[in-house]
Amino acid sequence: MRCDVFVELLDSILNTGDKLGPIECPVRIAGCEHDALIPLSPYGARFPELVSYADFTTVPGVGHIPMYDDPALVAPRHSSSSAPCHLPGEDRSLR
Repeated sequence: MRCDVFVELLDSILNTGDKLGPIECPVRIAGCEHDALIPLSPYGARFPELVSYADFTTVPGVGHIPMYDDPALVAPRHSSSSAPCHLPGEDRSLR
């Protein structure tokens, strides 16, 4: 199987001038140590520029789909960074 847009997509990650708007909650960006599809180098190099206040981490020993490779390693990392986030003055009642 061949994906004709894959190289174009990777090129756009490196060369786009797009910026993210403000994000008003904690952000963790986790790269996968052995991601052969979208490796941290060079594609993850822009993350600190795009989200300078994020917590950056590398998940050791996993590839592009880390939950498949090592669910026992990934699940606690995910749940520890997914606490509720509320903005000042936001209604916290359940909807």
